[in-house]
Amino acid sequence: MNISSEVNRATLSTLAVHTQAQQIITDKLAKSQALTSDSNRSAVNTDVWVGNKWQSLQPGITRAIDHLEVLVGRLGAIRTQVETLLFWQDKAATASTSALSDYVGYFDNAIRDLNSVASTVSQIPNLIGPKLDTDLTYVQNFDYDRASVADGDFSTDYYIVDSGNNIWRKDDAAFGTTLTQYDSSGVVTGLSAAVTRDVRLDSLSGSTVGFTLYAGAANQVTVTGATLVTSGLGIQDSWLYSGLATSSGRALANTQLQKALVSIDAKLASVRTALSVARYDSGIAEINASAAKSSISSTNLRQMIELQDSDAQFERDSLALSVAVDRNRSLRAAYLGLLRSRPLGSLIDVQG
Repeated sequence: MNISSEVNRATLSTLAVHTQAQQIITDKLAKSQALTSDSNRSAVNTDVWVGNKWQSLQPGITRAIDHLEVLVGRLGAIRTQVETLLFWQDKAATASTSALSDYVGYFDNAIRDLNSVASTVSQIPNLIGPKLDTDLTYVQNFDYDRASVADGDFSTDYYIVDSGNNIWRKDDAAFGTTLTQYDSSGVVTGLSAAVTRDVRLDSLSGSTVGFTLYAGAANQVTVTGATLVTSGLGIQDSWLYSGLATSSGRALANTQLQKALVSIDAKLASVRTALSVARYDSGIAEINASAAKSSISSTNLRQMIELQDSDAQFERDSLALSVAVDRNRSLRAAYLGLLRSRPLGSLIDVQG
């Protein structure tokens, strides 16, 4: 009987079992880590999608914020011009004849400045200009709710239709404003006058107006029974307030200017509210985008910890297996040593 050979075969069998057990432990680790990676990858992908979605809202919201901030400034500038008009209307009450001529000029200049602010084309859409534009809109949130700011005319203008269906329009220029006549087909007739100097109000009752161009001159033109049509803030040039020379003219100017301030203040309040909402929407979008990024970081950290735990468990299982195999080897070595010792070794054929 060759006990050594039997022991060696047992040792080889133990090694085979060890190899198989080690492979099982390795496969278990691989499956565990694959499940962890797949689960966390799915969570990360979801967070990336959510974060990108919120982040994609920011450009539109930011454009709205920038637009509304400028709009608040423009409305403030228009309000300043109305206050300037009130100032010159008030000064006209106690002005000398020469000073009144200056004040009337300043008054009409302020109207041109107001219209210049309202009509600027630097903002698209222009929410306060004479030509109605599209509303300002942007997507607010993940549910595609939309915020909208409506436009409105915060310039001031008028035209007059005379009994011959000719239309008198004011034309603003850097050097001043003229009142120009167009025929019913829109062709200039050749009649025009500077509103500050050459147009006199003869009568005004509601929307019915009478006026004279170049009063007292050989080329004097008188218009009666015409219809005045106003737009925007409804503020008129000084000649329609009797050149600010009468108390009734100044009272009408004051009434219309005060109404204009009320309209401007209401619009300012509305735009400032819209600006606050847009800033809030921007903050919410940023918070949600950041939260998604934080969630990704947390998921990645959790995955790292789980993988480390799997590695640690693998090391513990491998160590336990190695200890068991080493213990088995030690027992077999002791058994062989016992068999080789005398007198038992002399009775049994032991070959090392």
